[in-house]
Amino acid sequence: MQDKQFEMIISDFDGTLSEGHVVPKPTVDAIKRYQEDGGLFVLCTGRPTVSAKTVMKNSGVNPDAIISFQGAETVIKNEYAYRGGLDAKLVSKIADDLSKKFGRELGVFKDDVLYVQGDSDIIGKYVAFYKEFGGTYAYKDDISKFADEVDGCFSKMVMMKDPNEDVSEIYEYLEKTYGDKIFANSGASFILEIISKKYSKYTSSKFVAEKFCVDESKVLTVGDSTNDLPLLQYGFGVAVESGSLELKQTAKYIAPSIEKMPVKILIDDILFGKKITPKN
Repeated sequence: MQDKQFEMIISDFDGTLSEGHVVPKPTVDAIKRYQEDGGLFVLCTGRPTVSAKTVMKNSGVNPDAIISFQGAETVIKNEYAYRGGLDAKLVSKIADDLSKKFGRELGVFKDDVLYVQGDSDIIGKYVAFYKEFGGTYAYKDDISKFADEVDGCFSKMVMMKDPNEDVSEIYEYLEKTYGDKIFANSGASFILEIISKKYSKYTSSKFVAEKFCVDESKVLTVGDSTNDLPLLQYGFGVAVESGSLELKQTAKYIAPSIEKMPVKILIDDILFGKKITPKN
C-alpha cells in the first residue's frame, strides 16, 4: 500500500461499527476501499465467534482477522489462530462465589456452546440473542460444578443483571479476589462480563498485528465502551464521541458519534492523507 499513517484498523463492533447487527453500507464501502488500498481491517468484539462471523457476513465485510470473546479467540483467514480464555478451575471458583455470595445467574462459553444457569427473562433474552446468530446452548443446574469437571478454558463468563442495577459491590469483590487474573467489565447493560487478563483485546490485537508484521505505530484501534479499555492501550487508541466517559478520557483521539459512522470517517481521513493527531 501507499505510505499511510495507519496500515491496520482494529475496530470494536457494537457502538463503534454498528448500532444494530449490520454495518451501514457507507462504512462497508469505506472498509473495502481501505482493504483494496492495502490496509488490513480487523474486527475486535466481545461477541462470540459465531456471532462475529455472522454479522460480518451479513454486512458484506470480509475482515482480515476476527478477535472475539474480548480476545479469548482469534480467527485469521477463517482459521483459528488460537483459542484461550479463563481456566476452568478459576471459572468454578468465581461461579461458586457469584452464585452463593450474591445469588447471581450465570453463563459461560466453551467450544461455541453457551451454558447458562438460571431461568429469568434476562437469561432467556441472552439465550435467544445467541441462537439468533447460530449459537447453541445448554442449561446447567450448577455452573461451578460443571466447570470443575471440565478441562481447559472457557472463552468468557457472564453474570446477568438488571440494566440499571448497581453492581459495584460485585466489581469490587472480583477485583479484590481475582483481580490478578481477570478483567470484569460490561459490554451491554444487562450483563457483567469476566475475561482472562492473559487473553484480552490488548494481547489479541498485539498478536494479530505481529502476525501481519505491522508495527504498533501503524495500528489504529477504535472502540466505545469500558470493555475497549484494553483495546485502546494498543496502537493509536480512538474512542467514539458517543462512547463511555472513561474510555474517552484514556483515548488519544475522539472520533464522531456512532450515528455519524465514525469508522467510515476515520478511513476517509486515512485514505485522503489527513493526519490524525492526538487530542490536546
